[in-house]
Amino acid sequence: MRLGARLAGEVKLEFQEKTVDLVVKLEIPPSLKVKFLDITRSEKAVPALILALNHEDSDVRWSAADALGNIGNSHAVDALIQALNHEDSNVRGRAAYALGKIGNAQAVDALIQALNDENSYVRRSAAEALGKIGNSQAVDALILALNDENSYVRRSAAEALGKIGNSQAVDALILALNDENSYVRRSAAEALGKIGNSQAVDALILALNDENSYVRWRAAEALGKIGNSQAVDALILALNDEDSHVRRSAAEALVKIGSPELLPRLTPYLKTDNKLYALKAITGIQNRCKYYNYEIYTSLAPEKQKPENAIIATLNTIKETFNTMSDTPKVQMNFHKEVYGVAGNVEGDQIVNAQKQNLAEYAAEIQQLLEQLAKNNQTIIQSDNQAVVVSAIHEEIKRNPTIKARLWNALKAGGTEALKLALDAIFKNPAVSISVETIKGYIEAE
Repeated sequence: MRLGARLAGEVKLEFQEKTVDLVVKLEIPPSLKVKFLDITRSEKAVPALILALNHEDSDVRWSAADALGNIGNSHAVDALIQALNHEDSNVRGRAAYALGKIGNAQAVDALIQALNDENSYVRRSAAEALGKIGNSQAVDALILALNDENSYVRRSAAEALGKIGNSQAVDALILALNDENSYVRRSAAEALGKIGNSQAVDALILALNDENSYVRWRAAEALGKIGNSQAVDALILALNDEDSHVRRSAAEALVKIGSPELLPRLTPYLKTDNKLYALKAITGIQNRCKYYNYEIYTSLAPEKQKPENAIIATLNTIKETFNTMSDTPKVQMNFHKEVYGVAGNVEGDQIVNAQKQNLAEYAAEIQQLLEQLAKNNQTIIQSDNQAVVVSAIHEEIKRNPTIKARLWNALKAGGTEALKLALDAIFKNPAVSISVETIKGYIEAE
């Protein structure tokens, strides 16, 4: 029966009408009938559901309001607006929520009035609905709702103001960063990030010291979205926050804001327990700015002794990978359509094997060149220190234009996937961490 009702909403209107009429005439409990009408998702069910808004059973009434919201037809807006005045607070709250799902601006005035409802659930639902509709007409009323006696209402009002995104709300949201409830403060910080006005930077910097880690987390995130360099100092300090979410958000914010000039200030953090977040910020800034400062790695803390040199272990792993790829038999992919690519139109399994073979060849070329670099520079072979390895590789690329040209040609032919094959193993090795973009930067430089 449920399946039949659902399918009815996906067929022609004439069949929808017959199915809805059949459901309405069924001699089943009204609550179950409303559920079936909801499942149809058909506009033909709207009139019956509107009638159900005034049913004597409260469960039927609020279920009908939910169903109208799920169907999302604007024909239900007037009835749902009327339901905002129903004596049952559950119906009023569900009606407000349904109006938010429908998203018709016609309901804004009535929802603004509902922000003054005696029931906090109704006020909260009205605030959420206004946020979903996104009409700036509601900003003033939502700003007032930030002072509601109920923290859930204040929180929903802050979230709604963030969704609307009007700068008029910035001052009120800055004040909300001092709300006694941490959920409200967190929502205010998040909303300020969505609005993106630099006027909030100072307040968000202060919020990085909030006693609640979730507030600090959202404040760091918001500062990254706003993108004002004034926040850099505070975000650097946040790299040492006791909470990992805050540290990560601070690093991500610095990636969005930071410039290459900031990198020397971040290097001391590579010697702390939170070096992973500093490294995240450094590599992110370099990748975004296309600025590959390999000297920065010389300030890395000494590495622990490893049983095997990182480069040698990497090259051995790469060699095994190439051998496996070369010996792998042709795989039947069972594509039902032709695949279009640089090799022309061929059957799926053929192009996959051709690409695999070419990729292996280009990756093998890169492997050979890396081995040659390692032979030319004993430092690469002997050191387990990431700073030394990275710097030495770069120096060898600069000193050997022929090798650099061959690396560039292999990279152009095989793409970053070929290079990635050679570096994946390094990523897995804690001794050395070199990104694809870093090597590409070395090859493309000068």
